Amino acid sequence: RSGLANIEVGIYDADDADADKWYNGSVFGANTVDWRTTSSTINVANASAPWSYPFAPDTIPSWTPGHQYELHARAVDASDNVSAVSVSTFIYDNVNPTGYLTFPNEGLGDHFESQLSTIAGTCADTTGGPRSGAIGSVQIRIRHIPGDAWWNLAAAGGPNWDSISDENAWFNAFTTNSWTSWYFSGSTPTYISGISYAISMRVYDAAGNVSSVHYST
Repeated sequence: RSGLANIEVGIYDADDADADKWYNGSVFGANTVDWRTTSSTINVANASAPWSYPFAPDTIPSWTPGHQYELHARAVDASDNVSAVSVSTFIYDNVNPTGYLTFPNEGLGDHFESQLSTIAGTCADTTGGPRSGAIGSVQIRIRHIPGDAWWNLAAAGGPNWDSISDENAWFNAFTTNSWTSWYFSGSTPTYISGISYAISMRVYDAAGNVSSVHYST
């Protein structure tokens, strides 16, 4: 058998304003696919080739926020036979999402509620470019302030106040409208009149960016 020779990639910017949408190793400046050699470790025994890009002198592209990219990959053997091309598509998003509490109203001053069976709010995401963003999840946590405890949905015996860490106290909210708004109801605490509580929320987008934390007390 001839064995693998190299792994090549082509990178395409679908939202580049010019015709030269293919990456040439330093800029998006090629009109047709410009196959770039990767750094790969070819294992002759099992014909595998873990690889990474860039491989000098190429540099990683300067991704533009909100643009959609296509990563094309193919293998070439020592006889110059070429594999089928695999394609992966992604939108580059480095912009943090936003989120707010609407019930109860957010802010660190005293808010008074006579009932709070549902916690609710809004969220949004943008990529900073032509493509739309996407919300991944909304998380909330509830703190019993004088008891210095967090509401733990996974507590032994069922949801209860617990001395878990603040980071472990987050749990997921829900949506019925593709994250235009969000809510949590059901396993909420039995609130005691005259006791202060704090509710926090944060948003993750589909790229893993996270919003600032918003509060209501």
